Amino acid sequence: MNSPQKKDIMKRILLSGLVSAQSKMPRVKKSEEQDSADRNLAAIKRIDPFADSLSCFTLRFRQEGSKWDKTGVEGPLFIYHRIDKPLHSIMIANRQSPNDFFQPLHTDVKLRHQSPYVYMYKKSGAIKALSFMGEDECKRIFEVLCQLCQQQKDPEKNEVPC
Repeated sequence: MNSPQKKDIMKRILLSGLVSAQSKMPRVKKSEEQDSADRNLAAIKRIDPFADSLSCFTLRFRQEGSKWDKTGVEGPLFIYHRIDKPLHSIMIANRQSPNDFFQPLHTDVKLRHQSPYVYMYKKSGAIKALSFMGEDECKRIFEVLCQLCQQQKDPEKNEVPC
């Protein structure tokens, strides 16, 4: 990827953060969790040198048993602009496996905030949640997502996002 492409990608990124589910407790030995968190932060800092920390991971609601399961997706969270509709999307660059998480932001996805979670309800009945370590970051990201969903609204269809 050449330098102009990198700059173009960086311009499209609206928000970035570090995704990890680890404790802030100091440890004598670096664990796999800490190594993963360090790699995530390094990836974000290549894009935003002022990145400090933002923690998030995805959960899936399982209808049978009515419980939440971790999806195994943890990594940097990106909200970015697209050149086609829907104009914005969420991506979590997964550090646990090669399967990244993508969620286009459109009016079929309804959002709800209840710290430390941002819930995403799909028309299909599926429910996903982004889990954040920081309540302030959770609320800030929810507000950004709602603003972007609002931009997707088609006034002729009387759609109500978020």
